[in-house]
Amino acid sequence: RLTELRGGQSSGLASLSWKDEKVKICVAKTIVPKRERASSMMVEQWKRQTLRGPLASEKNSPFLKTPLLLQGHLRFATSSRNMVAESHPHIWTPFQKMTVYAKKGRGEGKDGLRFVKKRDVMVGHVLTHNGDFDAITLYEGPFAQKDFGRWLEKVTGIKSDVDSDSAKIAGYFDVFSTQFNWPLSARRAWILVIARNELDVCAGEDVNLSKKNTAPTVEQYSKWGQLFEEAFDKSTLFVCEEEGEGKGKGKGGGGGAELSFRESIDKLKEYVIAKLLAAKFSYAVSEYTTREIRDLVEETVSGFFTADAFQTMGDFMRSAHGSFGLCVASAQEPGGIVLAASGQPMCFAIDPEVNAVLYGSETNAIQVP
Repeated sequence: RLTELRGGQSSGLASLSWKDEKVKICVAKTIVPKRERASSMMVEQWKRQTLRGPLASEKNSPFLKTPLLLQGHLRFATSSRNMVAESHPHIWTPFQKMTVYAKKGRGEGKDGLRFVKKRDVMVGHVLTHNGDFDAITLYEGPFAQKDFGRWLEKVTGIKSDVDSDSAKIAGYFDVFSTQFNWPLSARRAWILVIARNELDVCAGEDVNLSKKNTAPTVEQYSKWGQLFEEAFDKSTLFVCEEEGEGKGKGKGGGGGAELSFRESIDKLKEYVIAKLLAAKFSYAVSEYTTREIRDLVEETVSGFFTADAFQTMGDFMRSAHGSFGLCVASAQEPGGIVLAASGQPMCFAIDPEVNAVLYGSETNAIQVP
């Protein structure tokens, strides 16, 4: 049964389905003509998209039987144009394949925490939002959301023609939700401990006028990430190159197997710091002081272990100005979704009989048989 409020001008539906560490994403959006039902058009457009895509093929049909997340949105255009591109759900950085790590469970050592490396894992966030995003406090004071959009373009290298305030929130998650990803955690750390204000991404010039981009390049933060990966793979926290191989010892092996988690991390930090200090020009950190390099390493490690979508949502809600009914999904967090509300309603319902969780900004949206 479809329920909706009349007057919606556009609608969209995103689906994420996970199987064997792989994720399939489909986003369908449509403009709603007068007197048409937005919810019906949204579902039909999604079906057409999936029939052309991997979710519909016989080979990939198991994706429809595994954790499936559906994010739908009915839009009443208030802050930007009524166009498909401005409609929800929003993605700022196109989903991309990267090398990430995942918890292996308990292994050898004092506290037993171990990780495996996973290659070509899809990384990205998809978001829906009710309300108005006005500004965010990043450094010393509120940063207007339009200026924040220009800042995001510098940091991510993604040029956006979308006016929607909500798209910029999706960009926030791409920048700050970086758990188990070394390169993106290194970029996040630069923003938090090296940059002193929002103008550091454009050599101190106006973020709206400057054509300069002094944020770390993809090549730069990827090289930092490779150094962290090298150190991590040598530690006793790392199990094997690919899941299913190895026997619970990192490449460091030997006596290091008795190191605690904290001891292993401290050893990793000192390794990376020594490498950066010994080759400042090679790693493009020649202008950084020893203190700044240490701070960069500390924050990168912190982001790697803790900056998941849930923590990032908390950080955003504490620093953002406006009203929010937010729903964010991360491709790296199978079957999970993060909801938050402030100044906007958000409700959810759990149906254990069919193993489903429903959410919506209106109670009628979750009152289905």
